[in-house]
Amino acid sequence: SGNPLSYDLEVLTIVNNEGDGFDIKNIFIECNIYESIHRNFLLGEVVVSDQVAFLENAKLFGQESIRIKFNQPSGNQDKTDDENGIDQVFRIYKIDSVTRIKGSAQAFKISFCSPEMIKSKRTRISQAFRGSMTDIAAVIAEDHLGIKNDPEGQSFQPYFEVREKSQGDNYHVVIPNWTIGYSINWLCKQSQGIDSSSGLQDSFYWYQTATDGYRIQSLASMM
Repeated sequence: SGNPLSYDLEVLTIVNNEGDGFDIKNIFIECNIYESIHRNFLLGEVVVSDQVAFLENAKLFGQESIRIKFNQPSGNQDKTDDENGIDQVFRIYKIDSVTRIKGSAQAFKISFCSPEMIKSKRTRISQAFRGSMTDIAAVIAEDHLGIKNDPEGQSFQPYFEVREKSQGDNYHVVIPNWTIGYSINWLCKQSQGIDSSSGLQDSFYWYQTATDGYRIQSLASMM
């Protein structure tokens, strides 16, 4: 039987602001990517052992990108499967202080997130919209975060894999100088309980998946 923890790491590369790429496959100790329906965007961290003063050479100061591509096994075979693979480009936003590990080697933790997350926190909008709550959220994401509605041919582009529509499509909404992230979550919250019989299953979540695109989806359809 296959090992469920086996994987095939193809790419683990950091690109700095000057466009130089650094392959860190051979110096990383661990890599974690976190996905949750309660979080709009993917987050993660990679711990790297720094045998050769990598931090100085790469000129890292926390605004670089990192590409991670790996495949996981399918079924009980040890063969890896493209369908279950992850291929994402993230933005590095923090590099934690160096800690001592065995002997003279050092390690540091690089924290990263999807590029859209940084934009969603920095960009504010003041605008009036009409439509269903989740459609308005999707339009904001398309206009301001560059998330496309059509995944076809969108290599490396963020896209909506699922865009479920909440009930009612003639709501008038004014966004008063809120960040994109706050606006999207407010709209998803408003989309629940649009009629008196709706319950928890009508809650909407706007989240990013590690293997595909973004989803706007109700609890009912997830189940």
